[in-house]
Amino acid sequence: MGNTAGAMTPVADWLEGNGHKAIILELYHNDIYELTSNSPYARMSVSGNDFVESIRTAVRDLNPTHVHVNAYYSNLPVIRACAPFIPIVMHYHGTEVRFRKRIHPTVRLFADKVIVSTPELRRYGEWYGCPIPKEFHYRGGRQLGTAVMFFGKVLPMANTDEKTKDAQEICMRLGLELTIINNQKGEIIPNSKMPEFLSKFEYLFDFKGLTHSPIFSKVALEALSCGLKVIHDSDTNRIYTSYPMKTPRDYYDLYLTLKGPQVSKIPLQMLASLILTSRSVRKLGRRIMRFWNRA
Repeated sequence: MGNTAGAMTPVADWLEGNGHKAIILELYHNDIYELTSNSPYARMSVSGNDFVESIRTAVRDLNPTHVHVNAYYSNLPVIRACAPFIPIVMHYHGTEVRFRKRIHPTVRLFADKVIVSTPELRRYGEWYGCPIPKEFHYRGGRQLGTAVMFFGKVLPMANTDEKTKDAQEICMRLGLELTIINNQKGEIIPNSKMPEFLSKFEYLFDFKGLTHSPIFSKVALEALSCGLKVIHDSDTNRIYTSYPMKTPRDYYDLYLTLKGPQVSKIPLQMLASLILTSRSVRKLGRRIMRFWNRA
């Protein structure tokens, strides 16, 4: 459920290719780069209510052995109400937890396993980096002395001028020609074209303002898979040629280790999920959850 940074697309591809069944549930407005809607295993929703109903339908019709939740922790009660005994994996990807003192109480109650997408989040759960699709490999045509930098839609505009200046200074020092792709201006490379596009460059600048530690973006991991060198703004004097990654098979092995909720937690989980998902008390339940998750 959910497909933050397209993390579940290669996992679904691997599962389907190895005799298993996979469905990805996502909202259209969260799929700004179409990393999910182009997948044959996606079921897209246009609204929050449709999304909740798609969760209920998928669990009822498919009877899954595992549920993997990306970021949408507020829907955990719905999942548990529909599937009292199915193991639930909660996957944090950064912004929804990075500056919290602890994981959300909803996650502590309903999730059977908590994992995180970047190494610096390990205090919240076990690290499982986003797997990169097999299509990302060197396609030929590399031009030495070139670098590329992407600005995503969520980076504040005030930051782009500062990061561009930093990149230009590095290019002058290393003798590189810089290309900037600014998604905020509508400059978007289709995901299907990204491997070929990245392969043309020697370097990628991963400048997202996360200067306290080398937290690599998805495009940086894709660039490494295509053979580029990566410079991160946490240390602009260091050149990365590799970074820890997980494979879809690692996710499958993780699922095999999960056996479902602890028996002692099931009554509390079911009571809480029924209260928080009952139509008659849904409005009150949402207020309770908002207050609870601030803790």
